Amino acid sequence: MSGIVGIVGDVDDLEYRLAAMLQSIKHRGEYERGFWVSSFVESHLGLAHCGRVESEVEEDVKQPFVDEDEQMVVVMDGDIYNYRELRKELQAYYVFTTDSSVELLSKAYRRWGEGCFARLDGAFAVALYDRRVDVLIMARDRFGIKPLYYATHKGNIFFGSEIKSLFKAGIYRRISPERWASYMLYGSYGPPYSTFWEGVHQLPAGSLMSCNGYSLNERRWYDIGKDIQELVMSYSVEEMRAMFVSELRSCVEQSMSNVSSCAVRVAGRIEAQLLHTIAVRGENSWKIRAFTSDVCDVDHCALTLPVWIT
Repeated sequence: MSGIVGIVGDVDDLEYRLAAMLQSIKHRGEYERGFWVSSFVESHLGLAHCGRVESEVEEDVKQPFVDEDEQMVVVMDGDIYNYRELRKELQAYYVFTTDSSVELLSKAYRRWGEGCFARLDGAFAVALYDRRVDVLIMARDRFGIKPLYYATHKGNIFFGSEIKSLFKAGIYRRISPERWASYMLYGSYGPPYSTFWEGVHQLPAGSLMSCNGYSLNERRWYDIGKDIQELVMSYSVEEMRAMFVSELRSCVEQSMSNVSSCAVRVAGRIEAQLLHTIAVRGENSWKIRAFTSDVCDVDHCALTLPVWIT
C-alpha cells in the first residue's frame, strides 16, 4: 500500500502542508517518503508519496519519480499488471533507466498522451506533471479500485489518496447534509464525484482531470457501458461466456506468476471455489498446497480452505 498527495497553487507553506498531508496517511507506508516542489505557471506545484508500490517489478524507485529525459514527474499509488508487455513495446522508442512502473507511465504518457490510460491494465491513482507544456494530469483506474480525492480553496487545488489528507492541508471539515440524508434514507452514496463532505470531491472511476494552472478539466477516459454494448453486439452468449473464463484464467495465472512466499485463506463460497479450481489447474499449480479444515462456521455453513503459496 502507498499514498499520494499534491498541492497546486500559491501556497506559502506548501512543503509544510505536504508533510502534514503525508503524516495523516502514514499508515499507507511511513517507512519511505518523497517530496517534489517546483514553480508551476504563475504559482507552485508540490507532489509527495509515502510507502512503496508492491508490484511485479524488481526494482523499487523512490517517488516522486523525475524523468529528466521526458521532462515528466510521476507519483502513483497502485500497480500496472501488464507492465512487462507495455515496457517491451515502448523499448522500441525509449531507453529505460529503471525497472519501475512509474517510469513506464512517464514513457507511456509521452508516447500516447492521455490515450495511454486505455492501454493500462491495473489498479492505480496517478498524478503526472508534463513539464514541457506545464500540465498536471490526475487519473484513476477503470473501476476506481484506488481512491483519489480533491478539493479547491482560494484558487488552490489539493488532492490525495484519502480525504483526511485534504483536511490536514487546510480544507474546512464540513459534512454534506444532502449526501448524508440520501444515504440514510435510500442507502445511496450519491453521484460518482461526490463525498460526504462539502467541497470535497472524488475523481470518478475511469476518469482523468487536467490542470494547466488556470482551469480544471475533468473527463472520462473509460466507458464501461460502451464496452458492454460492443460485446453484446459482437458476440453470442456462448462466446462471451468462453471469453470470461479465458480472461479469468489469464488473471489468475498473471497474479500467481510472480508471487513470493505468502499465505491466503480462500472461503468456501462459489466464487472462491471457482478461483481455487482455476488456480490448481493452471501452470502455477505447483505453488498451491490446500488443506481442509474441520472448523465450520455454523451461522454461514462455510468451510474455509487455507491455501499456502510457496
